Amino acid sequence: MEVGIEKGELCNREGCTGVIEEHDTDLSCSCHINPPCSKCVDDRHYCPECNWEGIEDQNGHIGSIESNKTPEQNIRTIKDTITEDMKREIGNKYYRVEYQGSLSLYEIIEYKNGDPVYSITQLTTMKNYEYAFIENPKPFGTSNFSTDVINKDKKGWFLDFEQAKKKSYERFEYEVNPNGQYRVARYFDDIFEIYVTETLTKKEADIKAKEFNNKPRHYVSYSPVAIREIQMSKNRE
Repeated sequence: MEVGIEKGELCNREGCTGVIEEHDTDLSCSCHINPPCSKCVDDRHYCPECNWEGIEDQNGHIGSIESNKTPEQNIRTIKDTITEDMKREIGNKYYRVEYQGSLSLYEIIEYKNGDPVYSITQLTTMKNYEYAFIENPKPFGTSNFSTDVINKDKKGWFLDFEQAKKKSYERFEYEVNPNGQYRVARYFDDIFEIYVTETLTKKEADIKAKEFNNKPRHYVSYSPVAIREIQMSKNRE
């Protein structure tokens, strides 16, 4: 059995029976300034049972070099070798499924310092919790990183558009869950205190949470929680 990576999957690392969860973040997407931003790139998944952290695996994959070469040899390999294979790869397209099912197109447009430069185009929008494709999408930025990052992230990157679209919608349905049932929870620092609403839709719960969070408060925050997540938490107890 494969180890779990996505939220809700069984961890299964050395027999661990924990369920993968995802850290909350207060960061806002800044890909329009310097793509890809940490909100979209950093892996926030973790296992509460064995303390596995996705970001640690991710950091171990990025920026790796050939261990049998000196630093000087690695620098020469990276900077001086633009092969025919690299030239043929210009125009290659990769599809990336990210947080809440957001789907982006990464297309190789050139090589710089041995790594491909990608143009980035956002393909989907989740405005008002509705999944839709953007009409006539345009590239909004570029990014420069090794294809090793793509090759090692088997669940986030796709060569086939139809597969990427299917995974994108599945993740949107699971993470956004627009037709699900939610309650707004109150936290003191990071400690759960109480649910402060009855069952609501996702949109209603977000509006109510924002209303509570806009009031003066100290160390208290409010957040929508899906009924299924409440049930999973009770099952673990």
